[in-house]
Amino acid sequence: MFFFKRNDGPVTTVEKAAKKARKSVPEVKADIEALKIEYGLPEEFYFENKCYSLSRDDMFELANNARLKKYRRDRIAEATGLDFDEVDKKIAEAVEALGIDEKEYFEGEYYLYKDLEKRKAERDAEHKKDVLKKSEIKTIMEATGWSKDEVLERVKYVKDNFGINAKAYYVNKYYMRTETVMARLNTARLKKASRNAKLFDNIKSESGKTPQEVRAKIKELNEKFTGMNFNLSSYYAYGYHLLDDEEIDRISEVIMKKRAIVQKFDGKDESLFEEYKGLVKEILSSSRKRQLFSVIHTAIPELVRNDEKTEELLVDMQATKELLGFELNEYVSFKFWEKSFEERQGYVSNGFKADILKRLNTLEGRTVADNKFAAYQILKPYYHRDAVLLEYKNGYEEFKKFCAKHKSFVKKSNFDSLGMGLKKVTIDENTVLRDLYDDLTVNGKRILLEELIEVHPDIAFLNPNSVNTVRITTFVDLNGNVTVQDSSMRIGRKDSFVDNAGAGGILVHIDKNTGKFDTNGVDKTGKRYETHPDHGYKFLGYQLPDWNKMLTTIKELATKVDGLKYIGWDMTYTKQNNWVVVECNGITQFFGQQATVNRGRKQALLDAVSETLEYMEKEKEAKANE
Repeated sequence: MFFFKRNDGPVTTVEKAAKKARKSVPEVKADIEALKIEYGLPEEFYFENKCYSLSRDDMFELANNARLKKYRRDRIAEATGLDFDEVDKKIAEAVEALGIDEKEYFEGEYYLYKDLEKRKAERDAEHKKDVLKKSEIKTIMEATGWSKDEVLERVKYVKDNFGINAKAYYVNKYYMRTETVMARLNTARLKKASRNAKLFDNIKSESGKTPQEVRAKIKELNEKFTGMNFNLSSYYAYGYHLLDDEEIDRISEVIMKKRAIVQKFDGKDESLFEEYKGLVKEILSSSRKRQLFSVIHTAIPELVRNDEKTEELLVDMQATKELLGFELNEYVSFKFWEKSFEERQGYVSNGFKADILKRLNTLEGRTVADNKFAAYQILKPYYHRDAVLLEYKNGYEEFKKFCAKHKSFVKKSNFDSLGMGLKKVTIDENTVLRDLYDDLTVNGKRILLEELIEVHPDIAFLNPNSVNTVRITTFVDLNGNVTVQDSSMRIGRKDSFVDNAGAGGILVHIDKNTGKFDTNGVDKTGKRYETHPDHGYKFLGYQLPDWNKMLTTIKELATKVDGLKYIGWDMTYTKQNNWVVVECNGITQFFGQQATVNRGRKQALLDAVSETLEYMEKEKEAKANE
């Protein structure tokens, strides 16, 4: 049988390997190239480990083990500042002393801990959380109708793809949730745990009180003041850890009075708001004042020079947040210090927005909008680009195919918003695909990869580093008529890939009929700009391209997702002269619509949706009475 053809001259190492393995020279070269691209391994690895004598699967398993060893060592060295020899020594010592393997040493981050025995005990406790009791499995089976095998399979799937252990899955009843809601709730749970850990550290350093002492005090307060619902955040915010019992009781009495006003407040009684402000002033802690001051001192410096004026402003900010439901950045961006109580009531708060849109948009529809890949699958013709959802345990082959086609792309977390989890990725000759895959899917996260959007020059002009998106809202009424409600533009800053205000971008209002900027810019601190601070052009009057095409496209899109009546669309215009979907939002933000024009949109929202809401409520009531 003929396996290779040798040219004149000495036989090469590759040719010798091909002859021994009874393979062709191109096959051997292909294997060597695969080891280099996918695993970052040099040609020497192939020959030193006699990979030519192995099946391809065995060769790749050997290569992956070698890659993982190097990958772990590199990450540990990066985190600790140790050289590779020192890292190897630390791993060997831990493996021998604790009876763990190298993988557990890395995944358990033992290299960050001084007390390895204590860390091992913590990890053992964590591993126990990955096992459900028989009674817990039975509860899930009864609630879902799943078999035992299906429950265990689901628990493993959730662990692999969301990083949620079995105990958390059971205790938080994630088995009753959609994947979107589960991911959001788990993110919130982890953030809360991280925030609480930081608060406990602060309390310990400031007062010497231990977490056990703090928990006991919070429990005592909730028993003494029924209905107060005290938690760690409020305990720290009011500075209870620094106060004696008499002062704690005084403040708690004031808090109870505040709660009574909250129960009575209908959003219209200004006298109740003023009374509430008086109570806030009584108990606003020094630490909270510092936090509030940090928000306003750059945004509105002219109002923070007089101590008495500053005090009034801080109290007003806190009372507006607590009773009216507006965030601190909204306070400064909406210029609430200039607004009367009545004018403030004309703005859409986050709570009001959520209430209205959750009634208009069904849970099923919102679930699709919140799940980026689910939305992509339904609206793919309007995306005009490739996308793939990767699951850690079985996504590598899809990842490899995608990377072969796209050397630069965007990585997103499938459920995150406000630009969180967004990253631009570029592959070059030094990229090790397996390492890149592990980095992107760290902690078992499901990730979405999208082909890069090449924006039109008229969009790139605004900021060449970011996509620069239009947030345009649509409403579908009872008769199926689509109306464009409002539109604004999110423009990035120099060297920033993300454009939204939460990530430092600038917002500009757009005339929804013409596509022309009709305001100056504003950022999340409330600072206003006539010109772009990095590029110098004027905002007011700038014309976006092909706006009629945008309006046609958006009206088509508005009816494509079942269950969604009021939608916020993120759109941009490409080199191919298409307005394309970046994302859709089932609970859209109103920040840009209001901050840019310095007036509220509550009445406009109610005028648009009230008739539909009334009909939907009557229909819901009729079904309930059947």
